[in-house]
Order: sequence, then C-alpha cells, then structure tokens
Amino acid sequence: MWKVREGGVSEAGSRIEHMSDLEKLDSGATLARLAESVRAQAAAEAEQVAALAHLADLHGPLSPDQASSDLFSLVMGERYLHIGADGTAPVGEFLALEVGPVMNMAALAAGLLMADVLNCRDRHPLLWDAVMAGEVRFWQARQVVQAVTLAGLDVAAARQLDSALASAIARLGWTRARRLLRGLIVAADPASAANREREAAKARFVHRTGSADGIATIVARVKQADALFFDATLSRIAEILADRDGNPDRDVRRSEAFAIMATPARALALLQSAASSGPSPDEQLAGLGSSVDDLDSRGPRGCAGHVCGTITGDPERLLPRTTLVVHISDESLLSGRGAVSYTHLDVYKRQIQNIA
Repeated sequence: MWKVREGGVSEAGSRIEHMSDLEKLDSGATLARLAESVRAQAAAEAEQVAALAHLADLHGPLSPDQASSDLFSLVMGERYLHIGADGTAPVGEFLALEVGPVMNMAALAAGLLMADVLNCRDRHPLLWDAVMAGEVRFWQARQVVQAVTLAGLDVAAARQLDSALASAIARLGWTRARRLLRGLIVAADPASAANREREAAKARFVHRTGSADGIATIVARVKQADALFFDATLSRIAEILADRDGNPDRDVRRSEAFAIMATPARALALLQSAASSGPSPDEQLAGLGSSVDDLDSRGPRGCAGHVCGTITGDPERLLPRTTLVVHISDESLLSGRGAVSYTHLDVYKRQIQNIA
C-alpha cells in the first residue's frame, strides 16, 4: 500500500488514479494518450538536459572578481576540470557528486552524462536545438557526440559535421542517420580515419569458445571486406546444400557450410559442381559407384576432398553472387562531394531542384 508522508501529497496515488482512467478509453483515445505521453517524455528529457547544462554553467570557474572576494574558495575550494571535449568549458569537480543522487546514478555515470551534455551544446549547436525542440531524443544525440568525440575531432570539425548532419538527421531513419554520421566523420578527417582503421586491424582475432552438447561457438573480429566476402561465400554454399539436401533451416545449412569451408578443397569441389554446366554431382558420383552422401568426402571427379583442389572451371563463376545497392544522398549529388558521385551530375541537379 502506498503511504502519504505527512505534509505531502502522494504522487504515486495520483499516478494510479491517472492510470485507472485508461480503462475507460477506447483504442483511438488510448493511442492519443500514448502519443501525449511520448511528447511529454521528450519535453521532460529536454528540460533535464537543459538543467544539466545550466548547472555546469553555475559551477564553472570563478571570475577574477569572485575569486578576489572569496579567497577561501579560491585556496581551499574544488578544482575545475575539462570533462568535455575541445570547445567545452571546465566545471567543478564535485558537480557529478551532486547530480548523481538526483539522477539516481553513480557519480561516474553522472560525469559522463554531463560531458555529453556539454559536448552537444558547445560542439553541436544545431543538434542541441533539435533536442531542445523535441525533434531528436537525447539518447540519439549522445550517440552522435560520443562518436565524434571518440574520433578526436576538434570543435571546428565537430561544428562543420553538425551543419551537414542537422539537415538529414530529422528526416532520415536512425539507422541511415548513423551510417551518414560514420561517413561524415571519415570525411572530416580522412588521415585520422585511416589511422583508426590501421589500429583496429591490430585487434583482429578468431576465438573458439568452450563447447556444450557437442556444439561450440566461433567469435571473430576481421576486416569488414573479409567479413562480407566470407558471409557471401557461406550463404552461397548454404544455397547449394539446400538444392542437394533440401534442409529448410538456413541457419543450420550455414553452419554446415562453415564446416565445409574448414577444408577449402571440399568447398571448391562443391562450388565447381554448382557452377559447372556439365554433369551434376549426382551423375558424376553415380558413375563412380558412389552415393550422393559421399560428396562430403569426395569431389566431383572422384578425388578425395582434401586433395581435390584443382580449379577446373572459370574462377569468376565460383565467386558468390552479390547484389550491390548504392545509396547516394541528394547532398552528394548537388555538391559533387562524397565517396560516391555520378557523372551526369548536372542532370540530377536539375531533377532534384525541380522536385524541390
């Protein structure tokens, strides 16, 4: 049972009474109430973020006049730390200890939150305005400022990125906006991006975890191009297995394909059989007095799988089939900047301008 403290009003009681009203609403009215609560949540979140920024300003360094009139605070008081990135002002070191209990979080988490607030306001002013207007949620803004800060961009580069991102973030889905963000970070400082890629390559690994019930897990960290190519080849072999075995479970077929790829010659034999315009693997094996199941251990020419590694067909036909989808933003078409551009830029400019 909820108890009302003496001299106070039970907020829990008012919430329960408000929630009991929902039982009287139909579907349309309930959806309207839900939409209202989402807007209220965004507004309350924006108010919290604005309050945190104001607290940081109130707990900034003392001015010369304040310092001269408060010698004790100057000598014995707290230090002022730069918790944000380039372009943000220092704040008192004890502010996080005050904010943490109010926000129901540890002091470290409060400090990180304050850093993101300052980074957003001082380095991404257009994104800040969007958060204050309720157009962008702060959890989304935090992902943006954290990615930019982690990339080491200075305040000038961060504000230039902010201008490029602001026009797109509200109209794009969040997944596409994040992809655009990654591209803008690379474009802002290509040399640093290349260096990060080289450093990340040093952290590659392939690990096999402990097994249970005869099943183990493989975890790998590899180059993106290698991952895409491996995944495509894995899917291609899984398709061949579907035609051969008829197993409807794609994930199981991919795991079987993974096992086949452990012996490259077996994978090559399977790919060549599927790409060949000659006799099928069944027909080839029938002439050798073998069963279809023997394809796991014998290649299409009857040689043992582990030594059947001669390419007998066009190597290009052994590559996995890939559908390439290129997304080109209107900004890239109009400006001519970006990793992907189009030769007939003037034609597309006129088309886009006519639509606008």
